[in-house]
Order: sequence, then structure tokens, then C-alpha cells
Amino acid sequence: WSGLDALVNNAGVHAFASVADLPEALLKEALEVNLYGVLRLTQAALPLLRQSQGLIVNIGSTLGYRAIPNAAAYCASKGALARFSESLRDEEARHGVAVLHASPGVVRTGLRDNALRDNALCDKTAVGSQDGLPFPREADATAVEICDAMQKRRRELISAAWPVRFWAKVLVPWFGASVDSKMRL
Repeated sequence: WSGLDALVNNAGVHAFASVADLPEALLKEALEVNLYGVLRLTQAALPLLRQSQGLIVNIGSTLGYRAIPNAAAYCASKGALARFSESLRDEEARHGVAVLHASPGVVRTGLRDNALRDNALCDKTAVGSQDGLPFPREADATAVEICDAMQKRRRELISAAWPVRFWAKVLVPWFGASVDSKMRL
């Protein structure tokens, strides 16, 4: 390669199991894809990105701001990715490398259909598709929003319907206990 302008870390995997029943292997696999994969690709690309003063985009999730029941492995990996992105941004600023942490809400993809699960603990039909979740968005709309944030070299983006952005940025930080009580099944 003679140059690299951007790295988009978009690989991700969802995982479903309660914490009480979460197999360690399921958590490890979620972390392997959602965090360690990002680490490896970022480290490999950094020399070229420093030369071009390029951009790294880490695709997180609004669930990196607040976990939901039965998705601890996914939520933990996306929360870790958010903190990873912050550290990386601060470290690479002196090299001119920008870091965008993009957190989509519910996007119509196969993410839930292809989620990691312990079949003994979590029936595929019990999880459901993204369409049954609040405020699902099309992948194209999310991609356009992320591309716009890339062009503007933004630091952070919550790419979701406004109620989800409000939930992630205002309700969870300020009213966490109330949010917790509403999330209990």
C-alpha cells in the first residue's frame, strides 16, 4: 500500500444470554470481534494513517451508553469500544489522525438474526429481528449520516432516531435509576 486515508472498523457481532447464564466463551467471542478485531486492524493501519493524517471510524452502538437485559456481552464490548475510541483519539491527535466513534441505534440489518447465542439458553425466535424494536432505521440512512460525520471529521456521532439520541445522551446519564426500573422485565 502506498497510502491509506481511512479505516472503518465496522465488523460486529451481537450476543444474547443473561449474565447468570452467560458462557465465558460467548463473552470472549463478542469481545474478540467487537474489540480485539478493532485493536488489531487499528494497529496495522496506524503507520499509514499517520502518514496521511487519516481517519479511523469505530462503529459502536447506542447500547455502549446503556446496557439492556440479556445482552451484557454485546453491551460490554460496545461500551469498551467507546472508551477505546476516546483513548485512541487522544493518543493519535498529535499525529493528526482523527477518530470518529459512531453509535448507531437500531439499524435494519441481520445483526440480531446472526447473533451469538447459547442455543440451550436463548432460542433464536425469542430474540426477534430489528423490525420489532423501537425506531428502526434503514442501513442507507445510517451510512449517509456516518459518511457526513467522516467528512466533517467529527469525534462522535449517535446515528439514531431523535428519541434514541435523547435517551442515550440525556435520560441515561441524568436519570439512570429511573431508566433502570423501566428496563426491568
